[in-house]
Amino acid sequence: MLLITGLMWKIYSGFKKSTRQEAAVFVFEKNQLDKWSRKDRENMIVILKKGVHQLTRLKHPRVLTVQHPLEESRYE
Repeated sequence: MLLITGLMWKIYSGFKKSTRQEAAVFVFEKNQLDKWSRKDRENMIVILKKGVHQLTRLKHPRVLTVQHPLEESRYE
């Protein structure tokens, strides 16, 4: 079920299979960048990856935690 569609990310409700703990799944579809120039697309992807990497290092009880790092897929 789709919860929120925001700027570039789609957020789905889900759960962690191993613990059945509720989770939010953030999905970014690269085809949203098709209307941008190649340089801008590449810069945006670098920025998104860097942001996810920073979130994986952030530890705070009132902030989202990253259960699985960024995964890329060829599926469009």
